[in-house]
Amino acid sequence: MSGVVVKVKVCGVTRVADALAAAAAGADAVGLNFWRPGRRCVSAARAQEIVAALLAAHPRVLPVAVFVDAPLDEVEHTLVSTGCRAAQLHGDEPPALVAALGARAWKVLRHGGPPGAGAGAAAADIEARARTFPGVTLLVDTAGAALPGGTGVASGASCAAVRRLRAGGREVWLAGGLTPANVGAAIAACAPSGVDVASGVETAPGVKDEALVRAFVAAVRVAASPPA
Repeated sequence: MSGVVVKVKVCGVTRVADALAAAAAGADAVGLNFWRPGRRCVSAARAQEIVAALLAAHPRVLPVAVFVDAPLDEVEHTLVSTGCRAAQLHGDEPPALVAALGARAWKVLRHGGPPGAGAGAAAADIEARARTFPGVTLLVDTAGAALPGGTGVASGASCAAVRRLRAGGREVWLAGGLTPANVGAAIAACAPSGVDVASGVETAPGVKDEALVRAFVAAVRVAASPPA
């Protein structure tokens, strides 16, 4: 993995200060959650404020809007009204909706297989679903019983799927249980295009810890940097 650029997305941002701190630390993308039951959900007005401040100070950083099974017109309206430039789709969105968004779409492939399912079989299932969404950025995450993702649980199946999809030329990000302490090992094991973190850099849901964000980004850069 040495010398390969691994991007960083800090997700579940709810405050302007946290978005600016993530960008200043070197994050490549910031995620804002529009799933209303979510603990990190933001209003359109708050998102617009965050995105405007972020892009004014750090125009290179990509603001990403996160949805779960929202209709296409809602996704499009949110992107336009808030200034977000990509849509991360965390639900069971149909291929036609994902295709309609084109390069703006990030399709999340959730792994939450039945108890006892082997990592190899689960990874193969993730790969099969990925073929349904050609040409878009993928993000492999771990789903829970009540949550569509962001469970804070890492998965061997997720890692195997990321490696296989990357070998096939796809852009694939990894999420699930990442922290400053373990992200380096995850990068070495999984070789993702990027890593996505939320709870691993928080003091409370939606409240980022600036020191943890800096430590996370630094750990990613060390893991991806060439040896001395």
